[in-house]
Amino acid sequence: QLFDNSRHNISNIVVENVFNTVPHSPPSFRPHRNPHHREETQRLIDEFLEAGMIQESNSPYAAPAFIVPRKDNRPGRLVVDYRALNKITIPDASPLPHMEDLLQELGKGYKYFSRLDLKSGYHQFRIPTADRPKTAFVVSQGHYEFRVLSMGPQNAPAAFQKTMYAVMKSCREFCHVFLDDIIICSKSFDEHINHLKLAFEALAKQKLVLNASKCELAVQQVVVLGHTVSDTTIAPTTDAIQAILDLKEPRTLKETNKFLGGIAYYRKFVPHFSHIAAPIHRISNLTKDRKHLFKWTVEHSNAFHALKHLLTTAPLFLHFPVDDFPLHLATDASGTATGGVLFQDVNGERHNLFYHSKVLSPIEQKYSVPEKEALAIYHCLQRMRTLVLGRTVYIHTDHCPICGMLRKPVNNRRIERVANLIQEYRIAEMKHINGKSNCLADYLSRPSDDPLFDVDYGLESKLPCSTSSNLPNPCQPSKNIVAYMTLRPRQKIPAPGISSLDQDDDSSDVTSCTSEDSFITCSPLITTTPSPNVFDSNQLSHEQAQDPAINRIISQLNHSTHPDSTLSSSFIIKSGILHKFITLTPKSKRRLCVPYLPSSMIRSLLTAIHDDPFQGGHFSIDKMMSKI
Repeated sequence: QLFDNSRHNISNIVVENVFNTVPHSPPSFRPHRNPHHREETQRLIDEFLEAGMIQESNSPYAAPAFIVPRKDNRPGRLVVDYRALNKITIPDASPLPHMEDLLQELGKGYKYFSRLDLKSGYHQFRIPTADRPKTAFVVSQGHYEFRVLSMGPQNAPAAFQKTMYAVMKSCREFCHVFLDDIIICSKSFDEHINHLKLAFEALAKQKLVLNASKCELAVQQVVVLGHTVSDTTIAPTTDAIQAILDLKEPRTLKETNKFLGGIAYYRKFVPHFSHIAAPIHRISNLTKDRKHLFKWTVEHSNAFHALKHLLTTAPLFLHFPVDDFPLHLATDASGTATGGVLFQDVNGERHNLFYHSKVLSPIEQKYSVPEKEALAIYHCLQRMRTLVLGRTVYIHTDHCPICGMLRKPVNNRRIERVANLIQEYRIAEMKHINGKSNCLADYLSRPSDDPLFDVDYGLESKLPCSTSSNLPNPCQPSKNIVAYMTLRPRQKIPAPGISSLDQDDDSSDVTSCTSEDSFITCSPLITTTPSPNVFDSNQLSHEQAQDPAINRIISQLNHSTHPDSTLSSSFIIKSGILHKFITLTPKSKRRLCVPYLPSSMIRSLLTAIHDDPFQGGHFSIDKMMSKI
């Protein structure tokens, strides 16, 4: 009887509190006119009447019903429009299981799975006689009301879930329920057979019937909520991916949101998701009164096809965490987004558990580099909370100054706030890794065609050392002015093992921050140039020689027997480079002697000082002027 699908089954279970409503006038509507489905509608009405699922009604309620066709020429489904009833219904606050929590529960080393599916699950549960008038619906053939739970009322899913929890209460140790899907999981075959017997007994006790064609018994991988789950991995199903690939290129706002909603369901499998989808997100967030601004361009088309390409080429699977090994979280931030990957090293093999990337808001994009790197850690921990909470985790970042933020106070309110917010996690250590060892997290935080990838970060810092004699070797300490000024560690207390930029020994790379004063001193030997804004004293001298205005000043200073007193008091030539005496403020008595920058190098200097991701940032007018 458990698999008897020859007739509609109604169990002994009565579902309460589905139709609690506020005081109201009963909503009623005329039936929809659809002569093409008239015969199909009549067939379903007769079938439901014979099964005892509906009865004729005299209720003041009347919701319109209609037929929704199915694929493969199967009989259509009778659907009732309960939107008016839902507006006056008091919502049931009972939650449905979270999809990711359910999937992670299945990743605890189970070897055998079974998936049980109820036959027309809602229609197997009765509703109280007093609630039946509120379910009344109309078709061209008449006025009817349900005697069983129907699809459409807003509290029906919560009531169904609570009822199934109660039915399977005796099997909770090995059974997971999501509405009418029941998942049985076991660690051995004999144990699984015993678990199935207990589950069948619990269902038979309530006279529930399963849909034999949709059940899977004692398999080693099972399809759950659009994912294929095995003992060690989780992956999206081929059918689900194909459904997204079959979508045509959007031309309306509605189609765009449909595509994003479908593909975002699997974003945890797709590195770099937020960056590639960013152009589409910008036009999908339009409100109704601004939807006329929607315009699909080549940029959006490229993003659309790039996302589809990732779904067919990327290794779309993730591992389940192994309890005996600690977690590792590698994070990174760019000028536009944060990203990270959660992984484990299991017997020398790397298992990726979760990818995350998030586009920064316009305000967050203005944060300083340390603030963005701290924000990346917070974003990743929050998104991966269910995986990380209660487990030991090591955090890897390529930005050394934030490695000590959990050990001592930081003179930055945003970083200090992040440090306080992440204290609930069991963080064993924050480790510093060099940039080229943090490739995946860096990839997640920036698009490959992002101009910031080359300008802000320095592409050479992600590449192996150049051996070409025609190019500067990025593995040697740079002596250029801008790199020296913007990248040299500001060491207040010398720390052992930390090399300054003035040293030529390149064998003392620091890969972890162990000094107590690491927040201000744990900077390794700078071996790369942060951006293409490179110029040294030779280049400065060359550029000055090409500048007509500077040439005139140098000529007057060098060749005039009696140079102008104003000129000689304002300029001086040192080592072949023209310098100028300046004061930072009009009232200041302190004069500084600085190189006189030719107009051709002004943009490079400002970019290096203001936009460079290592030591750039706009803090205040006075500080910026002093820095320049």
